Amino acid sequence: MQFLSFVRDGGYRRPDLWSADDWEWSRAEKISAPPVWTDKDGRWFYRGLFELLPLDSVLIGPSM
Repeated sequence: MQFLSFVRDGGYRRPDLWSADDWEWSRAEKISAPPVWTDKDGRWFYRGLFELLPLDSVLIGPSM
C-alpha cells in the first residue's frame, strides 16, 4: 500500500524522489505508474490476463 500512496501522491512526477539517471529513464520511457496498473476514472486497477481488477483487491501485505 505504500507504493500505491507514492503513485497517488505524484511520486512519478517528482524529480526530487529519483536519482538523476532514474528520473531521466522514467521521462524517456514516459513512466507514470507500474506497467500493469491503469487509472480508470480516478481508481487504480491491475491489468490481469483477462480483466481489470481493482488494485486494492489484489494488494496484500501487513498495511491492509
